[in-house]
Amino acid sequence: MSWTKFHYTPRTDNIGSDSSGSTGHRFSNLVGGTDNSPVDVNALNVTWHHDWWADNVSERQPRVRYGKNHLFNNLYSATGDSYCVRAGMAAGLLLESNVFVGVASPFIFNSAADQATAFITANNNRYVTVSGTMSAGGGGTPFTSPPYSYTLDGLDGLDGLQDAIQTGAGPQ
Repeated sequence: MSWTKFHYTPRTDNIGSDSSGSTGHRFSNLVGGTDNSPVDVNALNVTWHHDWWADNVSERQPRVRYGKNHLFNNLYSATGDSYCVRAGMAAGLLLESNVFVGVASPFIFNSAADQATAFITANNNRYVTVSGTMSAGGGGTPFTSPPYSYTLDGLDGLDGLQDAIQTGAGPQ
């Protein structure tokens, strides 16, 4: 998944409260729909790069169960969110050179039980005015090396990354 902008417009027909207290069901990306799906083990592998989670996204940026998800060179600016990236049952997450601006809980585990089977690796990310939790590690197998080549924006290039994604992600 690349160069995509995930966002919600304010709507009066999406009123209510989700588990985080946010208005409506403004969740973005769910990889793995249930904890009880052994057929999904190691099958839900996704790479996310140069994506932007923006206005009014509350959760699931993404929320992952099973498989390995590599998130690099992405932008998170969904202020008022509940969390950004969440590791669930048997998830292996590798977060590299992402920019988190004004968000809550950049990366977390779904529960203590899931933390025992999942693993979050976070390298060279930039955090600007974030709050909440950043929980790395875990009891699952570390995911540190994808089976493909890719180019990371280094820490010095992360300022330019935010501008590039805001200009290039989404419909043009």
